[in-house]
Amino acid sequence: MDYFVGIDIGTSSVKALAMGVQGQSLGVSQHAYPAHTDQHGAYEIDPEVIYQSTLHALEDLLQQIEDVHSLKAVSFSAAMHGLMAMDLEDRPLTALITWADTRAAELTRTFKDSHSAKELYRITGTPIHPMSPLCKLRWITRTQPELASRALKYISIKEYIWFKLFGVYEIDHSMASATGLFDTQALQWSALALTEAGIESIQLSEPRPVFFSRSNPLISIQGLPPGTPLIIGGADGCLANLGSGVILPGDASLTIGTSGALRVTSPGWEPDPEGRLFQYLLMEGLYVRGGAINNGGNVLDWLHKMFDEALPLKGLLAEAFQIAPGSGGLIFLPYIYGERAPVWDAETSGAFVGLRGYHQRAHLIRSATEGISYALYEIHQLMNNQHPIAHIYVSGGFTQSLAWVQQMADLFGKPVTLSEDADASATGAIILAMLATHTIYDIGQVSQMFKREKTVYPRTEIHQAYQSYFRIYQQLYPTLSPTLHQLHSNDS
Repeated sequence: MDYFVGIDIGTSSVKALAMGVQGQSLGVSQHAYPAHTDQHGAYEIDPEVIYQSTLHALEDLLQQIEDVHSLKAVSFSAAMHGLMAMDLEDRPLTALITWADTRAAELTRTFKDSHSAKELYRITGTPIHPMSPLCKLRWITRTQPELASRALKYISIKEYIWFKLFGVYEIDHSMASATGLFDTQALQWSALALTEAGIESIQLSEPRPVFFSRSNPLISIQGLPPGTPLIIGGADGCLANLGSGVILPGDASLTIGTSGALRVTSPGWEPDPEGRLFQYLLMEGLYVRGGAINNGGNVLDWLHKMFDEALPLKGLLAEAFQIAPGSGGLIFLPYIYGERAPVWDAETSGAFVGLRGYHQRAHLIRSATEGISYALYEIHQLMNNQHPIAHIYVSGGFTQSLAWVQQMADLFGKPVTLSEDADASATGAIILAMLATHTIYDIGQVSQMFKREKTVYPRTEIHQAYQSYFRIYQQLYPTLSPTLHQLHSNDS
């Protein structure tokens, strides 16, 4: 039986997934790696560790598959917005600077409202934020000129792995579209972006379509048959939509893992007039629009460590969902790690508002889940005003709590369907491989490949109650922002 492998290179681990032509899972291998952080906003990972983990995950997976199966292709997905510099001898000059790194925040704040920044958002679809490679490059070239003078190339982690495999610097259009440097309509590097970044086009990789492939890598990969196509693939957020089967008008995918995101797939190029939403290229003529939040499961992990690590998080959540919606009048502004959409403010912070003596641990945890949900609902309201969303497909670690899924349905006032457990981005990479190898011929076939587990429907009376709390939530950031920034400035 023919099968495909999708490899998703994330910021905490790499996952390799094997899938048959009918969508059946044949095996999975996952390797985690540590990140380096500090009080100055650094969030870096050793690229060589990621590369070795990727090879090990692929080789481990191939060993799981019986000889009777035939590998048709391997395809790649990777986390967006990472950046690293390579020297003149093709060696890393820096670690991988991930999307979560905020050291470019000060320079970004002074740049964000400029005419050039607004024009670059219109061209690239990437919001102006410290996460983006554009802003990271502005920070490097302006604050570390000696390092910049030694940089041959600036690349993402997928480009680094691709270079190690094939000895060429190439980037797919989907990853490029999330850099803030790429004219997503012209499919080329933007001259304005290069000027603002302080680099030349030769310092970036050659853009390629997401279906582009090479074979016979320079290194030996145990279990990989000679001549197997390795497909360059795309960006994890875009492929998550494809891998969830969310490609039809009116459908949206909602994910909460470490962070969170709400996305739709669209045939048209429609950047948000106010720069609050991203729009990245999935493949030619198909885009993924939406917003990502910094604060998701990481908020619950933070609370878990503060309250009682001995009690499993699942137990804390079960306790929290015994509390009535609204958390006893307590609202959580979930910006403890800064925020991306829709405020795009790396220097803001979180807050519990309405805290009273009768509130207990369960109230704080319940309000945290509601705050995370409100943040995603705020993105939904922006998107829904442009193109109505009728149905939401959810995935990620939060779906292990059906009570939280019900909360989402109640807040959004729409049916919420759980997607399959398989990694959506790795699955999306596999679907790209199926399209590239003409195993499937039409993007319209994709939604038919997925079996949905369960649909949860909203409760009208609770939806109405949540609307009143959400209106209060929307007032918090504009009201508290000056104070939160002042506190950030005093602490820096």
